Amino acid sequence: MALLSTSLIHALVMAEDTKTSKDTPLLSQANIGSNTAQANIYDIELSFQERWHKLTTDAQLHYQEELPNLKQQLTQIPKTQPKHYAYAALTVTALALTLELNGEAEQQLDAIEELITQLNHPAFNAYYFYEKARLKFNTAEYAAATQLNNQALRIYQTLNAPVKTAEVWLLKGQIEYHKENYDEALTYYLKAYQQFKDLKRRTLLSTTVASIAQLYTKTGEHAKAIEYYQESLTLIDNEQQTFYASVIYFNLGVAHQRLKQYSQSETWFRKALALSNQLNDDIGKAYVWRELGQIAALKNEHALAIDYFEQSFQIISANNDRRMMVSITIVLAESYSAQGKHLVAKHKIEEALKLAREIKVEEAVIKALKTASEIYAASDDYVRAYQYQKQYNEQLVGKHQRESQRSLDEMKVKFDTEKKEAEYLLLQKDNDLKQLEIDKQETQKNLLWAVIAMALITTLAAVVIVSIQARSRRRFKAMALTDELTGAPNRRHILEYARRQLELAEDSGNKLAIGLIDLDRFKSINDQYGHDIGDKVLQHFYSRLSQTLRNLDRLGRFGGEEWLLVMPGIDKQQIETVYQRLQEALSNFHVEGLPDIHPVTFSLGVAYFSPNKSLETLIKESDVAVYYAKEAGRNCWRD
Repeated sequence: MALLSTSLIHALVMAEDTKTSKDTPLLSQANIGSNTAQANIYDIELSFQERWHKLTTDAQLHYQEELPNLKQQLTQIPKTQPKHYAYAALTVTALALTLELNGEAEQQLDAIEELITQLNHPAFNAYYFYEKARLKFNTAEYAAATQLNNQALRIYQTLNAPVKTAEVWLLKGQIEYHKENYDEALTYYLKAYQQFKDLKRRTLLSTTVASIAQLYTKTGEHAKAIEYYQESLTLIDNEQQTFYASVIYFNLGVAHQRLKQYSQSETWFRKALALSNQLNDDIGKAYVWRELGQIAALKNEHALAIDYFEQSFQIISANNDRRMMVSITIVLAESYSAQGKHLVAKHKIEEALKLAREIKVEEAVIKALKTASEIYAASDDYVRAYQYQKQYNEQLVGKHQRESQRSLDEMKVKFDTEKKEAEYLLLQKDNDLKQLEIDKQETQKNLLWAVIAMALITTLAAVVIVSIQARSRRRFKAMALTDELTGAPNRRHILEYARRQLELAEDSGNKLAIGLIDLDRFKSINDQYGHDIGDKVLQHFYSRLSQTLRNLDRLGRFGGEEWLLVMPGIDKQQIETVYQRLQEALSNFHVEGLPDIHPVTFSLGVAYFSPNKSLETLIKESDVAVYYAKEAGRNCWRD
């Protein structure tokens, strides 16, 4: 609730379409055109599309009663109208995702998957991919969400569906935001903003503006966030879109609270609470009560704070949000302690500490230990206070040590990378100097043959030198990210990408495989056929393999004939398939100047992510695995 819910994206599309075609008919031609175009891309009647949009929009306010009714109406659509059934089922799925009923949405998507496949219709494929991407986003499966969303984007762009394309951009921004890629998130937000602005879609424009405000809230620029949230409010109908308005009111309250403007903060929270009461939005009420309790505690109104916290906890515990339960129990303990009710305070903080350890959230454990020490000290139980303070210090030191080790590992990888790059640059520079020496000898040879051409040759030599130096400068600049010979990501680039994917795997628990590829007997190619042929082999090798990779995979030149392959979402069961796909890419592999009797093969070593493994460790493990692959006869993989 503290940030704009991305489930509102689709809800606002439905609300906007219904509102503009019902409340303001004289001004709705642009939107009716949009609805007509939407109905046309799905090959269904406009009246049917508008009817289901209205049904799902109205159901948002009373979904517990209306959702079963919608599902019942869905069963009444004749089987002779498969496109109508698929469209209606997808709108029900979208409603479930808007209400964050992820289990319900997943059942709907599973139920219609076969029908979508049978239809083989681009618009329905895109709609299905988009809703499935929203489901994956809701469940924090960001890699899968990105892949599905990209599939939807490609189709919508082909269909020339500008509103749907902008919705996909907005969701892409939300995904990148939650991955903490704020620059990329802002890029997608701005693309969506411009599209919605050009199409005069005010409500969706408001959603985008509010999403931009999220970025400022996250980066601590709360005053700027307030400006954007207030602009967002001017773009919607607060009476028609009450749930959306309640979220923005809440976010405004949070932003003012961060600025310690408690009076303004309380005003916005109470506005959000009034709308949550109107909507019977219990979760919304729980979040507001927690924040009002925080403000009351800051004012030393602890009895009032406890009342707010208890009301919030009752709802949060019913929804089994254990992380939030820890947070509220800690502030409850603090308020009871401030009242001098030490026994209750001790009981509460023990509950919080137990739950924090159960859910294994380090920050929650640290906060609970620190609060426990303070509460026991306030009750003159200095022995227990000391024990908890000691545990707090140990936990904090352990956390800092882990962070320091992680930083040290990163520094080691960075040092090794920069050392290798420095060696490569020196080698490249030495090659350039040798080339200059060759040019110089050629010039001297020409002088012996034709003294009369001395002036011309000198001029040409100078041009050659300047050209070589200019090329070198351009090469060195490009080498910051790209391997000059092959065009592949260079060592620095591929290691940075691997580091980012490792961080994502650590945060999300997703799978990750790191592969090290070594070309078999590459030295013999250079020795027998020359370095020019060897260079062509490297170039063709990267060109072939890079075409077989998924969007998330990256292949980069690690050094010489070694390549680093980063494979997010891949585990041991899938590596054989990946290896076979790479092998197929080298079928009919031919390089001019390299006889067919000398096939190009490679050995692959793979290591898999597990908690507390550094990137340096994964690379070392994959290097050992390459060795085993070589020992096994080459042209195979090992892990």
